[in-house]
Amino acid sequence: MTRLLLDISAHGFGHLAQAAPVVNALENRLPELQVMVRADLPERLLRERLQVPFEQHRVQLDPGMAMQDALTVDRKASIRAYAHFHRDWEHRVAEQARRIEALAPDLVLADAPYLSPAAARLAGIPAAVLCSLDWAGVFSAYCGAFPGAAEIHADMIRAYNDACCFLQPVPHMPMSYLSNRREIGPLAERAGNDPATLRTHLGVPAGARLGLVTLGGLPFELAPKGWPRLPGVHWLTPGPAPSRPDFQSLDGLGLNHLAALAACDVVVTKPGYGTLVEAACHGVDVLYLPRGDWPEEPYLLGWLHAHARCREITRDELERGHLAGALEHVARQAPLPRPAPTGAEEGADILLGLLPGMAPG
Repeated sequence: MTRLLLDISAHGFGHLAQAAPVVNALENRLPELQVMVRADLPERLLRERLQVPFEQHRVQLDPGMAMQDALTVDRKASIRAYAHFHRDWEHRVAEQARRIEALAPDLVLADAPYLSPAAARLAGIPAAVLCSLDWAGVFSAYCGAFPGAAEIHADMIRAYNDACCFLQPVPHMPMSYLSNRREIGPLAERAGNDPATLRTHLGVPAGARLGLVTLGGLPFELAPKGWPRLPGVHWLTPGPAPSRPDFQSLDGLGLNHLAALAACDVVVTKPGYGTLVEAACHGVDVLYLPRGDWPEEPYLLGWLHAHARCREITRDELERGHLAGALEHVARQAPLPRPAPTGAEEGADILLGLLPGMAPG
């Protein structure tokens, strides 16, 4: 048996969406793989994404960023959280090393808690980090000017460099301050559903445009009940949906996020790795509400514009549902070749090489 400890940041759902394809590809090479997941995420989301059986430990392994809503970072709350997290950093690392030793994994994979590689190294267990961003870079962008931030940032960089490698799926932040970077291709699972069959099941009329409205697992208040009715457009949304014929909630339909996305013509979202890359790989148009100051965003959007039909929308357009012009704009764009999500196989090969007595193949 090969035992993998998978540590996932719970800042939205995108970290799970990145890690799952690599873990699934690794399980295809190692059918006896045992997976332990440490993540403060709902079990149903883990089961939607991970094809391998797992045991979950519901813990939070990093502060992430304190958010006012899906788009706005609370800088003061974030620096307070990080100051507390690093108050006795060496003791925290030692405590986590003991917990990892008790779980006895052969390999630790983190997306992207930096505590995990620091603790794994102390425990003498190989570790890899996988992510399109790193919390050191995000922390510096929002909290770098606060007193004490330089020391916290240095702890974070040292911890990430404790990993055997930091796998950077395209598109990603540069992370030039890390010495163990290894780039891999885009990460996205392939949806197994037939979009036409699903649209028939949903009762979407032939020729109608089907859109998914999702803000990626972080709170953002929308009132689509007041959106204007757009002829020939049908909307799906997680959570409650307004009682009107052009809206349906995903709740109770037995659909996971990826299956719904792949059946749609367009997704309305904020820039986040999982949704943007999955949309491009499935040929789904994207209307995105920019966050503006999120440090990963320029790299995500630069890649998106090269690989998918897309358009920026304003907060007012989203809140009022004035999306007809944006939908028409993307529909007029020439189709682009779909990118190949090669990162899962590439990442699995690298992880296989980190296991004692194993080699990629």
